[in-house]
Amino acid sequence: MRKSSTKYSLHQLRKPQIISLIEDNNRQQYQALYSNCANVRVVQDDHSFRIESNIHQRYFNRVFYYKSHQADGVKKIQEIIQQYHNLNVPFIWFVGPWNDDDHLVAILKREGLQLSRQETGMAIDLEAHAPEFNLRRDVTIRQAQTNQELKDWLIPIVESFQYTSEISQFLAKTFQEKKILSNPSWKFYIGYLDEKPVAASRLFLQDGVAGIHHVGTLPAYRGRGLGRAMTINTLLEAVKMGYQMGVLRASSMGINIYKKIGFQPFSTYCFYTSP
Repeated sequence: MRKSSTKYSLHQLRKPQIISLIEDNNRQQYQALYSNCANVRVVQDDHSFRIESNIHQRYFNRVFYYKSHQADGVKKIQEIIQQYHNLNVPFIWFVGPWNDDDHLVAILKREGLQLSRQETGMAIDLEAHAPEFNLRRDVTIRQAQTNQELKDWLIPIVESFQYTSEISQFLAKTFQEKKILSNPSWKFYIGYLDEKPVAASRLFLQDGVAGIHHVGTLPAYRGRGLGRAMTINTLLEAVKMGYQMGVLRASSMGINIYKKIGFQPFSTYCFYTSP
């Protein structure tokens, strides 16, 4: 694992290193979130990193990472799929730049999984772009410091990401049990308009890069630039802590916003979902 004291700078890295940092930040925040959680089992081995449960929702059954050993690649893919079938749960399989098995997508499709969405791995040179950022005065953005403020953070996130009540309850319980607000790697930000929580974002600080996650706005407040405002504020908070590089995975809805901020695309992630 890379030393967290090292703050990486985008212009000093080659593309494969940047792609690795984007993926490592994403994977490590999932490991931190799901480890030691009741009803969700983390499975990590030489081939994959995934979560399994008996909960009939894809959110709790996901293959985040898979890289085959060519000798038994096909067999291992089939074993993982069969495990989810045995649990009788729907699941998601993420396919990203680490996948070098030509059989993977073909097998997923043969098993009935369909491409449901794509995300773009992006990174930004904060040394170059942070001086250009301007904060909006009409939005009050606060870092969550209390459990009540963490509940405020969940309000726009649950609606924006269309989370079920079960997912919302899981996040609230997990954050509290893990005492997430006291963990220096996790920072939560809420955007208020007239004291109403309408937007949110999150930082995950790990291995020298600042990961931007969970940027969301209440549907009724979209189109007002709040997602951009939350992202810029979150990046500036990372700069204050000495970070020189920001990373994220952008949906099709957000990619153009991030490009205008200064993010560059480096990789593509495909989500294949079971029936």
